[in-house]
Amino acid sequence: MFVSPIPALADLVLAARGVVSVQTSGTPFFAMNTLAFTDMDRQGLGGRWTLRGYNQDRFVGPVAVVGNVELRWTFVAFDFLRQNFGLAAVPFLDVGRVFDRVGDLSLADWKRGAGAGVHLAWNKATIIAFDYGLSTEGRDFYMAFGQQF
Repeated sequence: MFVSPIPALADLVLAARGVVSVQTSGTPFFAMNTLAFTDMDRQGLGGRWTLRGYNQDRFVGPVAVVGNVELRWTFVAFDFLRQNFGLAAVPFLDVGRVFDRVGDLSLADWKRGAGAGVHLAWNKATIIAFDYGLSTEGRDFYMAFGQQF
């Protein structure tokens, strides 16, 4: 979901995503960390693409649920060498949890990661993201091409 709450005042986008992934009982252990996203498969909960602030694949299970919210504010846009650039401040909140069965879904013991980043947009198609995530287990710095979602 992408919403521009005040387009007349600021280049601001509220972005949110929710994912539920359920593996069948025949899934081999080495594929248990695969989450099917619309753009490409991602690895288990934790790391740049799911729960920032936790180690990659920190949480793996047959049922995985993740939610991400970002506020993307492009605070400056400029042209340089006939190329268009924009800088965005991006605070975020990630939540997720794994379960053994669909029937175990609950609101207890969810893991949270939060932080902020600066994203450089180049010609509005190439995004270079620098994010810093914090969790109860640590903190991580991420640099990647593309938006979180």
